[in-house]
Amino acid sequence: MQNTNPISISGTNDRSQSEFISLTDLFIIIRQRWILALTAATVFTALFGIVLLNQTPQYEAEASLVVELSADKVVNVQEVVEEGLINTSLLETAMNTHRERLLSRSMAGKVMAELTEAQCNQLLGRELTDTLISDEHRERVLKMLIETVNVTWQTDSQILRVRVKHPEKSVAKVIANQYVKQYIDSQSLMRLESTEQAVNFLDAQTVELKQRLEQEEAALQSYRKENDLVTVEQNQQIITERLSDLSQAITKARIELLGVESYREQIRMAGQDLNKLINLPFIGGEENIADAYNELQSLKKEQLILAQTYLERHPRMLENFTGQEGALEALWRVIRHGSEEYTVEQNRLAGELASLEEELNAAKEESRRLESLAIGYRVLSRKVDAQRDIFDRVTSRFNETSISQQINSTTIRILDLAALPKEAVWPDKTKITLASVLLFGMIFLAVPFGIEIFDNRVRAFTDIENYSGKPILGHVLNYKTLSSLELSKLSRSDNILEREAWSAIYGALRLSLGNLKMPVSFVLTSSVSSEGKSIVAANLAATFVQHGRKTLLLDCDMRRPSQHMYHEIKNDRGLLRWINGDEELGDDLMQEATLGIKKLGVSAGYNLLTSGGTTKYPASIFESIRMDHLISRLKQEFDVLIFDTPPVGVFRDATLLADFADHCIFVARQHATSRQKTRHAISLMDRSNARVIGVIFNGVKNVNLATAYGDYEVNDSEMYDYQDENDNKIS
Repeated sequence: MQNTNPISISGTNDRSQSEFISLTDLFIIIRQRWILALTAATVFTALFGIVLLNQTPQYEAEASLVVELSADKVVNVQEVVEEGLINTSLLETAMNTHRERLLSRSMAGKVMAELTEAQCNQLLGRELTDTLISDEHRERVLKMLIETVNVTWQTDSQILRVRVKHPEKSVAKVIANQYVKQYIDSQSLMRLESTEQAVNFLDAQTVELKQRLEQEEAALQSYRKENDLVTVEQNQQIITERLSDLSQAITKARIELLGVESYREQIRMAGQDLNKLINLPFIGGEENIADAYNELQSLKKEQLILAQTYLERHPRMLENFTGQEGALEALWRVIRHGSEEYTVEQNRLAGELASLEEELNAAKEESRRLESLAIGYRVLSRKVDAQRDIFDRVTSRFNETSISQQINSTTIRILDLAALPKEAVWPDKTKITLASVLLFGMIFLAVPFGIEIFDNRVRAFTDIENYSGKPILGHVLNYKTLSSLELSKLSRSDNILEREAWSAIYGALRLSLGNLKMPVSFVLTSSVSSEGKSIVAANLAATFVQHGRKTLLLDCDMRRPSQHMYHEIKNDRGLLRWINGDEELGDDLMQEATLGIKKLGVSAGYNLLTSGGTTKYPASIFESIRMDHLISRLKQEFDVLIFDTPPVGVFRDATLLADFADHCIFVARQHATSRQKTRHAISLMDRSNARVIGVIFNGVKNVNLATAYGDYEVNDSEMYDYQDENDNKIS
């Protein structure tokens, strides 16, 4: 048979993240269980108060110590060199140290040594006796002392408070006073021993440091003499001035040398070109050269004049030629002489520059030597100063410690001795009252919320949707005052609101399925008993009839049928009787007396096929060929078939009947079953041929709350068990 896929809403095992508990929800949780919460809170609070108030009274004796912090404690040279500063960290460290010492096992042993045998017996809660307590009992006394004493100190204060609690006033007082007295004595002895050790240590350190100081001073004097450091600063000044002069001279020599080298280079470039040489400023400007050049030029002019009158071989022309050669030779001689002078000057300047640079290097080396000597001297001087400072401080600390040893003072003093306690500190009625009130409130809130947390039943629409993944088709209110017979007729009630609720369910079915194609069949089941599926089936069938559908309601609960009771008819004929018989179906099922279909009410569309009896083994009936034949004929005769089946979480009947149905409608009752069982039952039907298309939420006490967080009122509806004909419970 064809099944229509249901509309599903995917869910998780937990509440939706968008869901939260409002103040209204909190009020509801408490309101629904306030009697149980009040009872539990009252009982537990009363027991709590009674137990505490009946405890053995405890008396507290308090003694106090004041701690004077100082920075004169000497342990080693490092503490001597470093300044001791009293700050918050030092205070906290010192006070915690004193506290731990007071609470130590060794301190408890010193206190126990001062206690009498009677006091030890009192501490142990034993009767007074003259018999010495054993080693085992002494160990118990020691342990009890450690557990009894409490030492505290207030932040930013220097006061230690030693508190002792004990059922005996005198014992508490004695122990508290013994603790502060023994601690003062132990601290005095410890300080004396520490001071003596410090004096001895500082004495040895003073001798050693004095020897180191003398050695450092001797090394400084020896260094001064060996290097003649008396004139070091004067020599450094001279060397500095000499370096400056040499630097200036070298600069000047380099400039002059560059000038001479430039002249020689220009002469070299001019070569034998007399005109170029004469045009050089430093050549042509020389007096001898200018005279020789002028004479040469005068002879050349004279040659031009004589050439106009005389021939080339004329004596006067020859004399002129001879004169020009002599003037030219003289000119070249003067030029060569000048060039040689520049060469000599260049060599001189180069030698002078080299000499100056050598002097400069020597001066620099001397400067470095003198600086090194000065650095060495300063290092030795700082060593001497540092060693002298350490020596002076150690000597001063030695003197202070020696005086402290003579005074034999302590930094801890008794501020107050413990007095005999007047009133017990425990039980404290005020504290017990406050604690009881707090406990009462916690229990009063914890009980309903604890029940709420561990209550895993289906309570709200969101539980159905989240845990089943199926949509809500509608809801049915919880009618406490109505009988089962009255409940089965809600859809036919004169109350418009009740009838409208079932019409809404019909509309949800049409919306879920898209269109109700006839014929259509539904299996109605639930997870466990008492969820109201039979009543829902009856009302749903009547609703289909009201919408013009010829409907047949089949009571397939063969173990405990109920539809005949709701409709006040006999169950002598019906499904079981016909299946077990051998009659054949006629053409008109409504006229067939052996089948037993009953027409209900004035409407011809509402019909009921009762179970026809009970059986413990209905599977054979539902799997028979006659059953298959019957359902096929019924679908031809009726528009709607509704199978009322046992809970699928208990029996598998619904899964067998799913072979004959198109869809499955699941009924869940508020507070009737767990979420896990609901999810499991729906999954069983989903794996059958008739998948669950939705859930009808039955027995809803408050619609507004059910659609929000949930109603928490206890369901007082009648529950039923499946029973056989002999009223024996079927498991």
